[in-house]
Formats: sequence, structure tokens, C-alpha cells
Amino acid sequence: MPSSMRRFVSGDVKGSPGRLGAYRSNQSTLWDSVDKMMTEMGVHSKRGAMSAIYEQRSVQHDTLKKLFAKLALNYALDALRAYR
Repeated sequence: MPSSMRRFVSGDVKGSPGRLGAYRSNQSTLWDSVDKMMTEMGVHSKRGAMSAIYEQRSVQHDTLKKLFAKLALNYALDALRAYR
């Protein structure tokens, strides 16, 4: 789940006890966000599954995996330097 969606869900869940009396997220709003993202990316899925984005954009997904590995390594190096 993209960070923007995680942020939304986290904020929604944190505010839910006051509205709902329990920790819950608004699922319809979450799925509306998924649908909007799919439309923006030109991805189509009968199920509306977020996995369709990864499946239909597999080349981009492979590139993202490589970039993420480099990013994670850089964060790890920063963490090691901070705790010498």
C-alpha cells in the first residue's frame, strides 16, 4: 500500500474511536482511493484489486524493486553511521 494510503488509513483508524466507538477504517473511502489510483495509472481490473497495478505494471515494478533495494541500503548505512 502506498504511503499516502497508509497515512490516510492510519489517520482514519486513529480518529475512529470518537466516531465509531472502536478502531476501524472507512473501507469504502479506502477502496475509492484504490479505484482512483488505478484510473490515474491506466490500470483496469474487474475485481478492483490493487495487485492488478503490480501485475499490469510489472516492468515498472521490477525497476521499483531495484530502486527500493538501493534506498533501503542507503538508509541502513545512515543508521550504521548514526550508531557507531
